[in-house]
Amino acid sequence: MEIEIIVVDNSPDGNARAAIASLPGAGPAVRLLNEPRPGVANARNMGVAAARGRWVAFLDDDEEAEPVWIARLAAAARRTGADAVFGPIEAKSDGDQAIGWFSPYFSRAIDRADGCDITDLAAYLGTNNSMFDRLRCLDEAEPFNPSLNEVGGEDSLLLKRLVMNGRRFAFAAEAVVVEWASVRRLELGLHPQAQNS
Repeated sequence: MEIEIIVVDNSPDGNARAAIASLPGAGPAVRLLNEPRPGVANARNMGVAAARGRWVAFLDDDEEAEPVWIARLAAAARRTGADAVFGPIEAKSDGDQAIGWFSPYFSRAIDRADGCDITDLAAYLGTNNSMFDRLRCLDEAEPFNPSLNEVGGEDSLLLKRLVMNGRRFAFAAEAVVVEWASVRRLELGLHPQAQNS
């Protein structure tokens, strides 16, 4: 299985270049693109348009995957025949503060067996830690609606549209990623002054 890694830098000044260049083993398989227009829909649309493979997997910039992550998503997709597959997300703090009651906001825990149909959970999934058949799910010019760049929900809208078009989603229980929640994100709801900073 050939893999290409597409990193979409969504900063106006393209400041991710040095970080990507310093990665061990970052060679021709890693492609860095710059989408200076802010917004996650813009960044995702650019990545999808640049992808050359049949399957497109998404991993957020604050998530960490094991080396076998993509293989587990691909295996679940082959085994189930689903149009898209989604893996669990385990939340961890990048500091000393415990995740605590924030855990549901950063995690995805699905109490179903590996390979189960989870199409009915589409409203709760999002696209982080996921893999889509590009031809069946991402074939529009802008699969993620840019009008939602400022408010979010572009991935929820995509998933809703896919379900309405009869697409089927499956659970890849072994394709676990860790979402690193920064101390700042964990404190936003606790300190009124943090909300104004």
